[in-house]
Order: sequence, then C-alpha cells, then structure tokens
Amino acid sequence: MDTYLFYLYTFSLLLIVFGYLISIYFFKYSKGKIPSKVSWLPSIVQIGDCRCDEIINTRFGRSFGRSNAYWAMWYFVLLFALVMCQWIADWPGVIPIFFITLLALARSIYLAWALVVLKVMCRPCITAHMINFLLLLIFGSLVWPELIL
Repeated sequence: MDTYLFYLYTFSLLLIVFGYLISIYFFKYSKGKIPSKVSWLPSIVQIGDCRCDEIINTRFGRSFGRSNAYWAMWYFVLLFALVMCQWIADWPGVIPIFFITLLALARSIYLAWALVVLKVMCRPCITAHMINFLLLLIFGSLVWPELIL
C-alpha cells in the first residue's frame, strides 16, 4: 500500500472513531446517563450551552423508533468494520463504502436543515455532519477513478 492510501485510511478511521465518540456521547446524554461536560471529548463539540436537548423529542430527532444518535453509533461501527476489511483484505471495495457515506451525508444534510428549521445550534450534530462530509470526500477521492472508467 502506498503512503497516500495509508494516510487516507488512517485519517478516515480516526474520523470514524471520533464520530462514534460524538454519537455515544449524545446518545448517553439524551438518556441522562452522562453530564453535558465530559473529559474524554473536546469541549468545542460538547453540548455546553447549546439547546441540543430540544431536538431529541422532535420529529427530526428520531428515526424508526430510535434516536438518530443510536443509529449513528451503529453506522460508525459498521463503517469502521468495512474500512478495516477494505484496508486489510481489499473487500468489499471502496464503491460500497462510498455509497454508504453518500447516504449518510444525505441524511446529514436533512438533519442540518432540521437544525435550521428548529433554530437550534447543536455542536455535536454539526461536528457529526462535517465528519460525514469529510468521509464522503475521502471515499469519493478513492472511488472517482473507478467510476469514470
């Protein structure tokens, strides 16, 4: 594996782990299991004085009977496993990973629009949306040569 791919995969895995930490933080906070301030997450992405709890009980805060943070945790676990399999065994290929990140970004755009509609500033949410955007860029750069051939 060349150095470029090594750095892309390493950076994508770091983003995925960070996205997972944000998701588990928001999920546990919404369940009342942890406070809004924790030591294991940068304060810039913590809830703090945000009004994040206002979106949990809206039509935008849940999908299929569960919170968006719950689904995000599973998304990041799945994505981590797929990226590791791709990196180690060259399976399942970057195209499926790209389309999964594309779907996640589409959902992120919808949820970012929901933040605008609800007039809520949610730093953990915005950070997770930015992570999804960066992951799409990474896997888009890897899949682009395959899509145009």
